Amino acid sequence: MTALATTALTGVRCPPGVALRAATPLDIPAVREIRPSVVRTATGGMDRCGPIYDVAAGAELDAHDGTTLAVDATGMVQGFTTWDRGAGYDANAVLTVHDLVGLTADATTALLANLASWASVTPTLHLRLPEPDPAALLASFAGARVLSEDPWMMRLVDAPAAVAARGGRRTWAVAWTWTSWTTCVPGTPAPGGWRSATVPRN
Repeated sequence: MTALATTALTGVRCPPGVALRAATPLDIPAVREIRPSVVRTATGGMDRCGPIYDVAAGAELDAHDGTTLAVDATGMVQGFTTWDRGAGYDANAVLTVHDLVGLTADATTALLANLASWASVTPTLHLRLPEPDPAALLASFAGARVLSEDPWMMRLVDAPAAVAARGGRRTWAVAWTWTSWTTCVPGTPAPGGWRSATVPRN
């Protein structure tokens, strides 16, 4: 968890073409699709798929005080935050952001702008972000400090299945160069020296 002064984000503006709204139970399938697609391109995150995470949409929304969506001009969900509003309005008030996930830079920027709007009532944000996270490239995280870390280890028991689940290309075409040293054998015209050849891509 990372602590950041909410005022650090006050310069962030919601980009044109992105709207923010509260999530409803009908939005949960889209939210559940976004997380794995982002996690699979990053390091350290978990997609939260599987039996222990298969809960009703309403229960998932009830787990936090709020879930905010970033949607594009077509109404497609492009990102979301889940958050809990702490108590009070003084210097100790905190907004805890459990998820800040965006498919695009504009979606993430819009969600950061939304978090900035809490500056007058919650001067501190607690953000759960992987390290590194693209959000830090879209806003000033000056003064951020790490409050806690949760390191974990993973044992890969089925490499082919893990690669297949990640998606992407399964075959590649490459070009490579090999170099060898050839010695001069008495009685042959070939001189000694380095020789190289490039094998073209198939």
